[in-house]
Amino acid sequence: MVACRKARIAGLLLTGMLCACAGQDDRDSQPRATPELSGQQACFYRRQAQDFQVLDRTSLVVFAPNRRNAYLVQVSPPSNDLRFVDALAFESRSNQVCGRAGDALLLGAGTLRRLSVVDVRRLEPGQLDTVLASYGKGDEPTPMEPETDTAAEIEPVESAADE
Repeated sequence: MVACRKARIAGLLLTGMLCACAGQDDRDSQPRATPELSGQQACFYRRQAQDFQVLDRTSLVVFAPNRRNAYLVQVSPPSNDLRFVDALAFESRSNQVCGRAGDALLLGAGTLRRLSVVDVRRLEPGQLDTVLASYGKGDEPTPMEPETDTAAEIEPVESAADE
């Protein structure tokens, strides 16, 4: 009888803990949703990565080898260090980074921080602008220059007295 009562209490406690865990809000741990991209998953040669632009804690755009060849790279786990990095390297089991098991982004000098590359998508030029704008990273609009011609044109008016 006592053993049965202990089993019921343990079952109720376990059920209560599971319900409490299910109700927690995971908004902070979820990466920001990226705009829908029509491109398929792609790969780039890790040694061709020449430049990058960090979008947030889980996303960056890698230019391999130039701006016409841009790739949206998603990493996990989210890292605040990614926002402040000025150099990075890629590691893979092959020469290409595709978001497969073993693909990683290495951050830092001295002590390396390893982030798993979970997805790589090729961005067309229009898609690149859309992605950058959605993260607030687009080019600043160029300010309009005032017109330099300030002289007014005077047209002669003929009046009835001139005739």
